[in-house]
Amino acid sequence: MDPASGRFVANAIDDTGGLHRVSGLAAVMVPLPVPNRRLMPGDIVAAEDLTEMRLPQARLGPYAVVEPEAVIGMQVRRMLPEGRPVMVQSVMQPLVIDRGDEVTITFSDGAMRLSAPGRALSDAHRGQDVRIVNTSSNTTLTGTAVAEGIVEVSR
Repeated sequence: MDPASGRFVANAIDDTGGLHRVSGLAAVMVPLPVPNRRLMPGDIVAAEDLTEMRLPQARLGPYAVVEPEAVIGMQVRRMLPEGRPVMVQSVMQPLVIDRGDEVTITFSDGAMRLSAPGRALSDAHRGQDVRIVNTSSNTTLTGTAVAEGIVEVSR
């Protein structure tokens, strides 16, 4: 067998002892999640949006998602057509802060906790740095998006 092409040749013996040469193409089939409907940018992928399809491994690109867990709960970055493999770069962690959102700025140091109103200057995923404006003092800060509408600032 040629592992690169999947072509094989074998000798088979039938019930009467006759020798037959058999050749063919072997293909490893890989199960992968594909959308069962068109998903548009901004949509959050749910388990019911996916179905399993089996494709030959040779047809999969290096960036095709093969585990449903890697897609479920992600936000669609580029339109995902129905029945086509999902590429890693087509989905992202969901945004918890959108540019222009009103946010709560928090700061903690030991037992002291402070909070102030603010406005986001850019989009952010959970754990990502985001620039914000403290609307009370009109000061620009950089903090970490910790939850929907909450930015934590450290020293």
